[in-house]
Amino acid sequence: MAKRKKKQNLIYLSLIIIVAAIIGGSWFYSHHTREVSNSYAVSETATLSSDARVYNSLSAIQRANLPDQALVKVNRYYLTSNDNDDTYARITYNGKNYFVRATDIELKMNNEINSYLTQSGLPHAKITKQISSIFEQRGYSTSSGNPRGVSRAVLNCHFMAV
Repeated sequence: MAKRKKKQNLIYLSLIIIVAAIIGGSWFYSHHTREVSNSYAVSETATLSSDARVYNSLSAIQRANLPDQALVKVNRYYLTSNDNDDTYARITYNGKNYFVRATDIELKMNNEINSYLTQSGLPHAKITKQISSIFEQRGYSTSSGNPRGVSRAVLNCHFMAV
């Protein structure tokens, strides 16, 4: 009889441990999941900064190891509503998708507007005062979540000002 009671207590203890592990695991996962408030697709090329933190998913805790200064393709941006409203880039390296903070990549400017400006021979403007910390940084407020781009009128004004 005592042996049976001991076995029954062991089963109950095992069930309690399993339930506690499931509840604890789901709590831990829910607190490390980054909730996406907006996203948009892109097609860009970038290099990783030397201290970039690369993850296998938006909810991953453990980092993935990619080489410093690796050349990657950026295919989507995600604005998260937790984690201080960080923006993450979904990147592709050797056919696999990874996630990295957008501040940890350096874009290679290879779109037609930047190519046109580069070919025009205009010098780069020098930054005389950095004021970006004054302004609140938010995602794009367009209905699609995509940037609107540069219009010809803005380009013409730029050329007239130079």
